[in-house]
Amino acid sequence: MSLGERFAEAAGRFADRPAAHDAGRSVTYRELSALAGGVAKALETVPPGGRVAVALPSGVAALGAFWGAVLSGRVPVMLNLLLEPERLADFLRKVRAVVVLSSRTLSMPLGDLRRIEMEDVFLAPLPPPSGVSPQAPAAILLTSGTTGVTKGVPLSHSNLLSNVDASLAATGFGSNDVILGLIPLFHSFGLLGSGLMPILCGAQTVLVERFSPLAVAKALMRHQPTTLFAVPAMFRALVRGGERPKGSERLRLCVSGGEPLERTLESRFQEIFGTPLLNGYGLTETSPVVTLNPPSASRAGTVGRPLPGVRSRLGDPIETAEGTSGEVQIRGPNVMTGYFEDPAATKAAFTEDGWFRSGDIGAIDADGYLRITGRLKDLIISGGENILPGEIEAVLEGHPAVGLVAVVGAADSMRGEVPIAFVVLREGAAAAPEEILGYARQRLLRHRVPREIRIVSELPSGPTGKVLKRVLRERLALETGKG
Repeated sequence: MSLGERFAEAAGRFADRPAAHDAGRSVTYRELSALAGGVAKALETVPPGGRVAVALPSGVAALGAFWGAVLSGRVPVMLNLLLEPERLADFLRKVRAVVVLSSRTLSMPLGDLRRIEMEDVFLAPLPPPSGVSPQAPAAILLTSGTTGVTKGVPLSHSNLLSNVDASLAATGFGSNDVILGLIPLFHSFGLLGSGLMPILCGAQTVLVERFSPLAVAKALMRHQPTTLFAVPAMFRALVRGGERPKGSERLRLCVSGGEPLERTLESRFQEIFGTPLLNGYGLTETSPVVTLNPPSASRAGTVGRPLPGVRSRLGDPIETAEGTSGEVQIRGPNVMTGYFEDPAATKAAFTEDGWFRSGDIGAIDADGYLRITGRLKDLIISGGENILPGEIEAVLEGHPAVGLVAVVGAADSMRGEVPIAFVVLREGAAAAPEEILGYARQRLLRHRVPREIRIVSELPSGPTGKVLKRVLRERLALETGKG
């Protein structure tokens, strides 16, 4: 089946049940279906398979726009509204979008594309199934990874449906659940958790336009969700007050993804909420979930085991202080076939025998649990020794004054590279760089001790709070150049 056929099936089966909520609007499956039908009708002049940009914040309108484009047989291109305008315009030209679904309230420049504003879309019946192949692109998402180069990731109907079904099986999520989705729909984790999984199984999805503790508090009180998907930066904000927020009593399934989850946050969340924080792992190119800790057998410090039908292996061995690791490589029905019209990047992303190269370094234990230890691009080679920044970060996070830490390599004439640590102190805490350095010297081998500790007010981050280490490396490179 195609995504559109699955949506039509769910919309008919759960017609009068609540489907989606945002801060100002709630719709049933029947009403969401009519909104999607109206979008499909508005796209009738777009050639089948044409790319339709979706430039909307997370909410009922964005959900209707996505499903309407899919149902019409067109391909929604989910835009990251936080990208710089020039990068966004460049990407729209690259994918040759035909039209953009937007809103009157959105003032961002989108070039000369014809705009269809959601306020002008009339409700309409669902169109008949478009008859697209399950292998045809269902959506195109943007990814910039750690390189800063924006690439298009076409995901097929089969890619996305396989990941939906495997995720439902792994989590036990079902039609009686209410998910609070804090991750934007343009993010692969947000699209799966807020736009696909709940809608295709008859559950409710609560969409938050922009994350803030206040917005979350209101959503918790109003909807009392059973499930929460978020990234570590969001979970950090939720535990900062030290008390379980009202409206969170029904939470039974809380999943973290999108970036590394520190063990201190994992244990702190469970202490406050009384619910395990399940860590998972995935990439845009894998639709996105690869591994997830099972609710009944979560293992701290890991990102869990592969979803049903997904396989993972390690590439060439990398010797580090924590033992032997390797590049995480993935195979399964959830893996993309390639980047949008970028054969060079596609070739580099796959091994000769067809496994997707994640660029992440990991280790797999005897029970199949995966532990992510770093990024290949972040690996520091100092005096011939491999240093994973995560090994240093894990030690520094144990200092009572350290809130966030990011370690990157800086050029060194003697050793090739040396580690530099950027540290954000906990709110209200005080510590001098030399104190934190002394703490590191007591716990790390000499060549792994950071050359320098820099206390900073914040770390550069992406839309979901993921630390952008490339920005830190660029900063150090500029300093070296000046010197």
